[in-house]
Amino acid sequence: MKTLFKRIGIGFVGTGFYQINIIMGALIASMQSGAISYLYYTDRMVQLPFAMVGLAAGTVLLTSLSDAIKTKNLARVHTQQNAVISGTMIWILPSMVGLFVLAVPIMQFVFERGAWTHAATLATAAAIMIQCWALPAMSIGQIYEKTLYSAQDMKTPVKMSIISLVVSAIIYVSLFRWLGYLAVPVGLVVGTYLRNVLLISACSRRGLFRLTGTTLRKCAMFITLSFVMGAGLWIAKDTGVINSLFALVATIGISAAFYMPIAMLANKKMR
Repeated sequence: MKTLFKRIGIGFVGTGFYQINIIMGALIASMQSGAISYLYYTDRMVQLPFAMVGLAAGTVLLTSLSDAIKTKNLARVHTQQNAVISGTMIWILPSMVGLFVLAVPIMQFVFERGAWTHAATLATAAAIMIQCWALPAMSIGQIYEKTLYSAQDMKTPVKMSIISLVVSAIIYVSLFRWLGYLAVPVGLVVGTYLRNVLLISACSRRGLFRLTGTTLRKCAMFITLSFVMGAGLWIAKDTGVINSLFALVATIGISAAFYMPIAMLANKKMR
């Protein structure tokens, strides 16, 4: 029981990296009127695909990785990691591109009514267009973090989180003068990718992570398809096709119908 609670206490900081980062950013942004609301809604939009895909993948991976690491079956560890990376990126990359392109229509048709003005829509959309770039790192970071947890290492993710939090805080304070509340999503993106670099380095040094060429090729395909889809969404937005909530949902559905069959086929066939 002592070991359990000790590890829970240590792991709390590492697991709560993103949330702690958001709280720190909100404290800085509170100096600007309306900024906390903009950042809150931004966080809700970005958290949706992350919670549905990134957190779910990390939770499933933890048990299977623990068994593989316990038996010192590193080949199985690497296979599971690469499978989860491709299985995660196939969903996260189009979500990221979709949030970037459709940030304004989403906020406009879902929230813009009553006290929520068009200026608030544009302010929140600007933050979404920055923070959504953290989605791949947030999701893949779950794999590195769960790998270290499976190896009974609770301290390394915490150390990496603290370093990343310090860097994010420096960015918040340094850029707030020029960017205002937008310094927060900028700092969060930088801090998230920095944490990933530190975590992957820790895993690689122990032989606990190896990215295969197949996974790289799959991710390259998903990136290409996502940006092609994003170009179509951008054209639809600029030509005024997306002029209502119904049109927004329909456009997203059509884009998914284009992206998913090709991406799923590539994920299955590429070797």
